Amino acid sequence: MEKKINKKLFEVKTPYHHIKIVEDNHIRKMLFGVGLCQEQSAINLKNPNEHVYDYSRLAIYVLFFSPNPKNILILGLGGAVIPNQFVRICPNAHIDILEIDPEVLTLSQKHFNFQESERVKVHIGDAFVTISKLEKKYDIVISDIFTTRYIPFHIMSLEFLKKIEDVMENKSVIAINVCNDHPSFHSHLHTIYEAFGDNLYRIDGPNNPLCSMIFASKGCPYTNKLDKLVIDERILGAKIFAMKNIQAV
Repeated sequence: MEKKINKKLFEVKTPYHHIKIVEDNHIRKMLFGVGLCQEQSAINLKNPNEHVYDYSRLAIYVLFFSPNPKNILILGLGGAVIPNQFVRICPNAHIDILEIDPEVLTLSQKHFNFQESERVKVHIGDAFVTISKLEKKYDIVISDIFTTRYIPFHIMSLEFLKKIEDVMENKSVIAINVCNDHPSFHSHLHTIYEAFGDNLYRIDGPNNPLCSMIFASKGCPYTNKLDKLVIDERILGAKIFAMKNIQAV
């Protein structure tokens, strides 16, 4: 049996986070302080394409709505698990990432195989402000911004969701990573409904049922067909169902 190893690779306190990079055997993690959302990102060093946490698996479902995106916006870099998977499965897409902490960018490059390129760009700054400086419209937006405790309040405000809507194409989709057991969950659903309307969907994680991805479609019809690139074990096992009536949830 392989011996379990708990190894701290790096630790730093920034104005935004208390960050630790650790390894448990062949699983490398980015941790933010202590709390409900301490474990921000993780990769399997033996199989980097494996989904250690459910949220990255669920994010792929945006391709149900927009299977051939030209421009993707990702809010929150962390260990770059979501950006790296979309670099791989959407080779023709341009990807912009908003990240508040420059140290997170440095650590994602050093420890999580992330690289910027001509089609992958990180914008440093609070997404609430930085998003208004973007010059593109996006087919897909993925919101994955967490602190140690949960999603920052202003990131789930109606004002910010309207800022996101302003940078979305007429036919596009946003995916929002949430915890369905959090006290703010239903409040967040109502805010998403108010921002984007009732064409909403939810998928719960196959391994962690408290992990959910909420999808709001902006004039982009749901389809049950996916590109061949993503019809494999990366998305199997998740539960999907429509939420046409938020008030009934």
